[in-house]
Amino acid sequence: MQFSLIVVIIAYTNTKLLNFHTMRKLVKLTFMFATLFGVAGLSSCNPKEEVTASLTAPKDLKAENVTDVSAVLSWSGDATGYEVIVGDAEAKQVTGPTYTATGLSAETRYEWKVRAIDGDRSSKWVDGEAFTTESASETVAKPTALDVTGTTATTATFVWEGTTTSYEISVGDDITETVNAKTFTAEGLTAGNEYEWKVRAIDGERTSEWAYGEAFTTELAPVAKPTGLDVTEVTHNSATFVWEGAATTYEIVVGDDITETVNAKTFTAEGLDPETGYAWKVRAIDGERTSEWAEGEAFTTEAEPVAGYDFIRATYAAYSATNFAITLNDRPYVENNRQGAAMILDFYRFPENSDRMFGDGTYVVNGSNSPGTIDPTYSKFVAHDSNRDAKITGGTMEISGTGANYTVVIDLIGTRPATETDPEEEVIIKGTYVGPITLP
Repeated sequence: MQFSLIVVIIAYTNTKLLNFHTMRKLVKLTFMFATLFGVAGLSSCNPKEEVTASLTAPKDLKAENVTDVSAVLSWSGDATGYEVIVGDAEAKQVTGPTYTATGLSAETRYEWKVRAIDGDRSSKWVDGEAFTTESASETVAKPTALDVTGTTATTATFVWEGTTTSYEISVGDDITETVNAKTFTAEGLTAGNEYEWKVRAIDGERTSEWAYGEAFTTELAPVAKPTGLDVTEVTHNSATFVWEGAATTYEIVVGDDITETVNAKTFTAEGLDPETGYAWKVRAIDGERTSEWAEGEAFTTEAEPVAGYDFIRATYAAYSATNFAITLNDRPYVENNRQGAAMILDFYRFPENSDRMFGDGTYVVNGSNSPGTIDPTYSKFVAHDSNRDAKITGGTMEISGTGANYTVVIDLIGTRPATETDPEEEVIIKGTYVGPITLP
């Protein structure tokens, strides 16, 4: 319509059919029609403007958590997508009502705006309040690579990485320290307790955010090792050990071959070798935990005793001029467990002499019946816990001393006769008697 009207005006002008007054009216009329059809044309030829106006523009725009290099921008709206422009940067599309701008410059003022979009449609742009990034020097980097090492029942060592020289560390509720290092050892902790810890960097009067380490648990208190170790009742093949301790269970090691767990504070090791040195140690046990080893003083087993009876602690009794006895009153080592409260070695037809006193010398069994001999026919060994008396068959008895102080060294062999249940048995009798010997 506009084009046709302009053609008519040009045509009239070229044909010079219009005078000045007429042409002036025609131009005025042309502008009126142009204006009229121009407004109508904008209404009918730009439908997009009407559609765009139907999208709700964002509102409640905010800029938060502004640092030296970033800022979090947010708004409210019900659109499925948005376009955000920060400063001179290109528009960024997001699907939700928030956007984090990164890569910003420190100490810089930024303007920003956002609009709703939906395909080819969009709302009008809405400006957010301008913000200024922080100074780069105002942000202290928090520590990284936090770790706990060397944990014991009462201590723990902490390490971390960082860019400053000073740090503040907090362990549990009671420990807070400032250190000029990237490590710290906390002491005085409680055994078997869980602790949380954190550390932050310090740069002058500024600090970083707290960096949190993984919680840890201190070890249980150590088990106390035994004390008062001692060895008692050592024989040629056994030894008894005693100790003190707070535990109820213990592990004991004797030599290379004996390891036992006992619920007592004593242990008897058997099957040891005679005249052999032994080391030994014991430790306490508490569930799955053990104490350190406590080592006892090394000991040596005794020599293997001669089979028979030991009369070293015997007493003397005389019955007649030709008969005296040495009696055992305690319980010595006795082979085959034959031992009792009273064992008597009787000598009959002891050599007679004029003063009824023993003379110095060696008296031999099986010798002639004269001074210096013992008659084997009547001499015997009587064990009161046995029904079989042993007949003295050989050996010697050395006597020395005078008056009230005689020494009698016995080295005899006897034979115990067989019974229905026991075979004939040889008895070796060794010992020493010291004291008076006076015949009636």
